[in-house]
Amino acid sequence: MFDLIVFPDVLCVSVVKGEDTWRVTHSSAQICAVKGSTVEIPCTYTYPSTIRQQTTVVQSRFWFTKDRYEPVDVRTDPDYSGRVEYLFHENVCTLRIKNLTERDSAVYKFMFTTNQPGGSLTGDEGVTLSITGNILILTIFFIFRVNTTVNLFVFVYFNVLTFFTCSDLQRSGYVSINVKCLSDSPPDAPKLPSVSVSPSAEIVEGSSVTVTCSSDANPAPEYTWYKVNGRELSKESELVFSSVQSSDSGRYYCKAKNDLGARTSGYVKDENSPTASGQIYHL
Repeated sequence: MFDLIVFPDVLCVSVVKGEDTWRVTHSSAQICAVKGSTVEIPCTYTYPSTIRQQTTVVQSRFWFTKDRYEPVDVRTDPDYSGRVEYLFHENVCTLRIKNLTERDSAVYKFMFTTNQPGGSLTGDEGVTLSITGNILILTIFFIFRVNTTVNLFVFVYFNVLTFFTCSDLQRSGYVSINVKCLSDSPPDAPKLPSVSVSPSAEIVEGSSVTVTCSSDANPAPEYTWYKVNGRELSKESELVFSSVQSSDSGRYYCKAKNDLGARTSGYVKDENSPTASGQIYHL
């Protein structure tokens, strides 16, 4: 059994201690997660280290969704019994919710109180959590810089389709997650690409011709057109000849590619190479 932990889009763990401002920062306004999985919702908070020579001490910190009369700590909410925990690290407080249900879809807010008069703060906007029964695609970056060395740490989850990319980011302790919820079709590698030629009638030298490559895939594929000599012609789904010439004669093919695989079309070829202006030929 493997749990899915979904992080928000960008989390930069770089809190400045002793900052002179009261602040609660949510790194993402919206998070999408799969029903039955686990989600982590982090936030950072800052406060003045001293006020009128009195050292600030945090007395409580908690997440809530219900505040009809006063905020209710989710740890004491029966709807979350046995399913929530807090992960504290310096000025970062992360809410972890396990075994997500559709009823967990809500706006989650973080609040902390201190020993200072009026020294409490709540994140105004909060984080909107949406629970779906469909598949998530995660593009995961987890880079931590130590001196001049960049180390890549990857969390692998087996109940989602996961792709990994590493970027050298010029800061320390940086996490970036891009989450996309798929509403209908599951992920799939490209099918055999089909090719269409416009206009579909016989083509006269000097006319405009557009050859289009298409393939069913999820996520949508990227296209590349080639001539049989191996030369790459275009990274678009359409290959356009604005004024087709006899020198354009040859065999062409396209490739459709996404993170799950790649497929190549059959050849599109010239059957009757024109030698004089006005001659008709086919691509």
